[in-house]
Order: sequence, then structure tokens, then C-alpha cells
Amino acid sequence: MKKSALTILVFLAMTSVTFGVSLEWRNDGDSSDTALNVWMLRAYGTGIQTLSWFTIDGGVQQTAAANEWVSSDYLTNPSPGYGTADDTDSYVVFGDLRLGDAEPLGSAPIGATITAETGGPGLGTLNNYSATGGPGGVPTWDSYLLLSAAPSGGDIYHDLIQVVLPDAVDPNTALTVDARIVVSVAGVATGSTVSIGAPPVPRPGDANLTGFTDIDDFSLMLANYNAPGVYGWGDGDFNGSVGGVGEVDIDDFSIMLTQYNLLTPWPAAGSAVPEPSTIVMLFLGALCLVGYRARK
Repeated sequence: MKKSALTILVFLAMTSVTFGVSLEWRNDGDSSDTALNVWMLRAYGTGIQTLSWFTIDGGVQQTAAANEWVSSDYLTNPSPGYGTADDTDSYVVFGDLRLGDAEPLGSAPIGATITAETGGPGLGTLNNYSATGGPGGVPTWDSYLLLSAAPSGGDIYHDLIQVVLPDAVDPNTALTVDARIVVSVAGVATGSTVSIGAPPVPRPGDANLTGFTDIDDFSLMLANYNAPGVYGWGDGDFNGSVGGVGEVDIDDFSIMLTQYNLLTPWPAAGSAVPEPSTIVMLFLGALCLVGYRARK
């Protein structure tokens, strides 16, 4: 098989749309409690439509286990069950609609909300992911959907989560946030994992350290597969350069398969595998590549 044909085969099995979304902390200053500081987690990018799951590694200020989401509508028009905005509490601010226990898609019926906070008053937690809350004990999470039009002109951004911390605490060093953001560009919706804070343990197969193992990582591994040389993590050698050789081989390919195109947070308590058809096509592609390299 020619290399171009192999490339087409792999592309059909693994194709995805890439886009740029980044996270940034904005300091909004003191809260009404002068011992606390208000921070806003902001996402920059075009076509941001949904905040899927998020996890916050680290303690954030809570007042009570009630205000886990305050949408823009409720900021000015409070409704029973949601409460008003509170500058001493941490909660989700993104979106006009929350779908409780609605992900992954196909896990209907929609159930109770997963987003949960602990603590109050004082430091607690705020997360939007359950490793066993879905049907049959599979991972699930809430989704926050933006129904209004996206802003236009200049920097395109959306505020995601208000986080309140003690005055001396900087979220850039004290917290690690992983989130899955879905964007819609030209009618095509796609998602990607974005992170901010201390570097997490890499997801197996995530060569470019985006938090998600996808076509870009496979392309990096493919370029070095069974080729002479000494390689590292970013080249597709995911098993720690066994024997000091640094090969990119079938063992690295197997490691990548365990996480390829999974939407769950990493590290995840639940277990999952890629779609069987994708595994088969990727494995066939790898076997073809072995033959191609050998003949070359």
C-alpha cells in the first residue's frame, strides 16, 4: 500500500476538527469579604457553544451547597432555587441552559444535575463530573449551553466559572482546571480538552499535551513509527523509552488506543475504550505501516 493510501485510511478512521480555545484567570478584585478575592475563569475562542465537563483540583471558597450555577439571566432576574449572585461563593456562570446528567450524548433520560459543591462557609470543592453517575455506572456530566449569540469583534471570550479564594492565593499556582469546551464553526461542532494551572499527568497517547488523545497525536506518532532514531514523549514514545532506545513501536500504538478520542476527563476513575470500528481501522493502518516501513 502506498503511503498516501495509508494516510487516507488513517484520516478516515481518526478525522477530527481542531480549533483554538484557551483559558485565562481574570482578577475581579476583593469580594464583600475583604479577606477574599474574586477570580473569573475566562475562555477565549471562536464559536464557543457549550461547557461540557470540568474538574477543579484544589479548594475554592463556598458559602453553601446551593449556588452551583448562576446564569446571566438569573444575575438580574433571580428565581427560586437558583438564588442571586454572591461574591463570596464559587459557581458556574456560563450558559443560558443547563442539561443535568445529559452527557455523554445518548445517555438520556436527563437525570439529576451532577455539578456539585461542598463546603460553606470556607474552602470546599466545585466539580461537574461523576465517574459512575451515568446509566450502568458509566461516567457522566452536566452540560451548560449558550443559546444567545456569540460576541463579535476584538477578543472573543466567555466567562465560565467564578472562583473565590483567600486573598493570598493565586489560582494559577493553587488550582488545576481541566474543561471540555464545544465550539460550533460553520455548522460543525467539535470539542477539545483545555487546561490551566499546574501541568497534569499526561493522558496516555497525548503527545502534544493538549489533554486529549486525537488525530494530531497520532500524526506525531505516525511520523516516527518504526523509524530509526531516539524519541521522546512528544514524538510518540509513550512507554518511557524502554531500554533507553526510545523507539516508537506497536507498544506505543497500544498505549494510544486506550485513550484515543475519549471525552472523559483525565485522570478518569471510569474505564472506557474507543469505538471498535476505530480500533480495527487504526490497527489495520498500523500493520500496513509496518509493512511499508519494512519494504522501504
